[in-house]
Amino acid sequence: MSKYSLNDDSTGFYNKLYRILIIIFMIILLLGLCLNSGGEKNYIPIMIISLAVMIALFFFVIRHERTSLHNNDNDAEYFGSLLESGEYFSSMQWQFLYRKYAEENKPHHLASLGTREDICFRYIKKVLRRDFYIPLLILPLAGGTFASMIQEYAFPDSSFLMLMTCITAAFEIPYFAILYLSSLKFLQAWTNDHPRYKNSMKEINHSYITGDAYECAYFCVVIGPKYIHGFDGEKFHTVLRENVTACTWDIERLVIYATGKYGERYLGDEYRFSIRFQCKDADIGSSFKITLDQFQIKLIMDRYFPKISSDENPSYKVTKAYGHRVSSIKKYASAPVI
Repeated sequence: MSKYSLNDDSTGFYNKLYRILIIIFMIILLLGLCLNSGGEKNYIPIMIISLAVMIALFFFVIRHERTSLHNNDNDAEYFGSLLESGEYFSSMQWQFLYRKYAEENKPHHLASLGTREDICFRYIKKVLRRDFYIPLLILPLAGGTFASMIQEYAFPDSSFLMLMTCITAAFEIPYFAILYLSSLKFLQAWTNDHPRYKNSMKEINHSYITGDAYECAYFCVVIGPKYIHGFDGEKFHTVLRENVTACTWDIERLVIYATGKYGERYLGDEYRFSIRFQCKDADIGSSFKITLDQFQIKLIMDRYFPKISSDENPSYKVTKAYGHRVSSIKKYASAPVI
């Protein structure tokens, strides 16, 4: 698609590989504890090899990330110059990919029973993408390892699988319960902040479900005949279409780091394109923005707001972020095209 991708995944790939090796090492340890009998130590060489590979890869990641950050800074500076000059969205390559995307992606409706249910699903999806893998993988493995060590003495007649399932459920059921209850707040919070729309909630719900939907990971924008709806991962938004005065671009480069005992470690970059709706409705606020794929944003501008949309002078900023706070959308959104 492009000469190079600014969403450089090379550093991220090695970090993912490193985490996978840690999980494999834990599984080998668990299996060794479960299968070991009669004092045999056949699994120990495999554990030693896995540990050696993990250590070697760790030092390789540290060395590689320094070069990667420098290269990504240079690429980002060039990308910013294209945005400032207006050459990015007008380039032949970008226009070709945009036309291809428009031909292959037609408007669709949300597959949901209602607004509350859809927002609930999106928030849960966001949180799970960010930190679900720790309670899903680490805690059951740790619990299983502990259970295998005490089973022979404390639970000689019980099933190990049943014991591990109970331990896993003890961690994950409260986790999901809290997550679900947290996801119910968004629609009610919006209604409380905009009381004059309370009598229109049935109409708003119908508009949200039947409007043209544009989705990117847990983000979404829905364009109905009368309303525009959006969810940005933190808040739900609805505004009358007639009160939208302008549609503009917001572009952000996330420079992502991990924190540890010995300081910060660079993980990679993630670029996010957002559409900003400028509003004249004082009850809604001056504006709100929703992150989408860059070609989805252009489709919304061209199909629904051609007279009030502009590709000129897009907002572009660089933000330092930390991996444990970022719900990545790289798999859902296209990288900058150069």
